[in-house]
Amino acid sequence: MASTRQTWSRFMVMDITTLDDALLFVIVYSIMDPRDIKPDHPILKHIFNDAYPGAITIFTQNWDECVFKVDFSYYANPRPPCIVRLEVEDDEPTKFAMTAALQGLAATILPGLVPKVLQVGKAKNEGGRLLNFSVTEFIDEKTLDDVWYELNADGRSSLISELAEAVEKLHSVRLSDQKVQEFLGNALKDEPGLLKELSGPGTFGGTQTGVFNSGSVFMGHIIKEHTDIKQPITVNVLSEPRGIEIKSDFEDMEPVVVEESDMDRWAEEAVFCHNNLNPNQIFVRKLADGGYSIAGILDWTLAGFYPASYELSLQDSHLGLGHGNVSFYLLLKDRLKEVTPRTSSQIALLRARELIHESHERVLVSSDIVSSAVRKKFLDKLELVRDEDPYVGWRRTPGTSHDCSAAEFERLEHDFYMTLPQDWKPAWE
Repeated sequence: MASTRQTWSRFMVMDITTLDDALLFVIVYSIMDPRDIKPDHPILKHIFNDAYPGAITIFTQNWDECVFKVDFSYYANPRPPCIVRLEVEDDEPTKFAMTAALQGLAATILPGLVPKVLQVGKAKNEGGRLLNFSVTEFIDEKTLDDVWYELNADGRSSLISELAEAVEKLHSVRLSDQKVQEFLGNALKDEPGLLKELSGPGTFGGTQTGVFNSGSVFMGHIIKEHTDIKQPITVNVLSEPRGIEIKSDFEDMEPVVVEESDMDRWAEEAVFCHNNLNPNQIFVRKLADGGYSIAGILDWTLAGFYPASYELSLQDSHLGLGHGNVSFYLLLKDRLKEVTPRTSSQIALLRARELIHESHERVLVSSDIVSSAVRKKFLDKLELVRDEDPYVGWRRTPGTSHDCSAAEFERLEHDFYMTLPQDWKPAWE
């Protein structure tokens, strides 16, 4: 079960003479909670044997996971730096293995653009707790968000074109492809249950959602994941046409009908999707002419095999939650909507998920959930409205050209927090 403690992203660099000295430094001088997962001696020894790291930089750390960079630069012949992810073995241990397998698969489809998975396994920490770990290549470049506002229109367009081409390559791959089944068969040989699920006919899905064997089960999952506080919708079963009608509790939102025949097509339409393309997950490399090219696509935790319109819909959901870069979003959506099939089944999925998600967001705002309240403030401030075409998603109000850098988005969050009373608690606590 995930902890309720917030994940803090911070940088903590340690110069190491001996491994024990380094670990003492971590324990004495870091501000970590004692319950935090950390790169302790048994973990590092299991992963790297006697190749002690020269320095460790912790990026993310909480009760359930720890992500850190390992540097070996003090060796005469140093091995390349790498990224290690530790995660507590929970009730769903296959999630970690599946994420690593899908990233490994992506690296074969987009060589040079996806960090290779170097090692995956399990190890016990000094407290005897079983942790999953993965070791991946480290990309020593800037994020797209770091340079986006330095770029002119041509520079931005060039990077978006590169990214769209990468997405097209991913979308050309299906779970049933022989090469995919062979790769997953090798990568998941220690997870026979998961492997059996992924090799079944009509199967699709991914790490965060789970695996589905029918479109109706997938639809049920989408509905369920948006009813954690209060169900903001009503679902009616239809006999003619066979399917469901989804009605929002908010009267200004039109009902959506999803026919059974459309849901039945989702499995055959499922393609490989990243599902979280934002400028913080994309690394870029500076070119000799002063421009940039894509150097890496990170964070495959939401990846899987879904109808392309599902990935398109997630772009809409993440804007204002995962990032606030409107110009990036608009340019990428403009390209992605052209490579997403306009079939009745894909349109139905887009419309249904929009209705469900936006109804849920309104409930979260009324329940004092800060992230959702900040998202609403962000959308209002930048005067973004929903287009009638579900493939377009959010668009600017005519006559506006607002954008929001990462620093401005953080300031928006900070300013909102400053308006809250000191004894504030969410309504659901």
